[in-house]
Amino acid sequence: MYCRLSVNVQLLSRVDHLISVSRNSFKPPPKVESSVVRIEPKYPPPPINFEEWDGLVRLCFLRKNKTLSAIFRFKNVLKMLQANFLQYKKLTALGSGAKPEE
Repeated sequence: MYCRLSVNVQLLSRVDHLISVSRNSFKPPPKVESSVVRIEPKYPPPPINFEEWDGLVRLCFLRKNKTLSAIFRFKNVLKMLQANFLQYKKLTALGSGAKPEE
């Protein structure tokens, strides 16, 4: 099952499945299966802007049971992405000393 948490954990760490744990190991037995996993942080962490990454992942999981193509067809999502891209271009142009494009 994928969600924002699992995507971010896989980005920032290495995850290994160690063992499966039977329902019968718990009192009362849960309605789900359990596992033991090892999570080791990646060092150094990936060189990304985490706020931008989390914003993109948040968009991807915006609507339950929707495909990515359906999510990126929403007009408000497209407008937000375009505005963010234009802001990015302005910031990178200002940082390099070049004249920003309009």
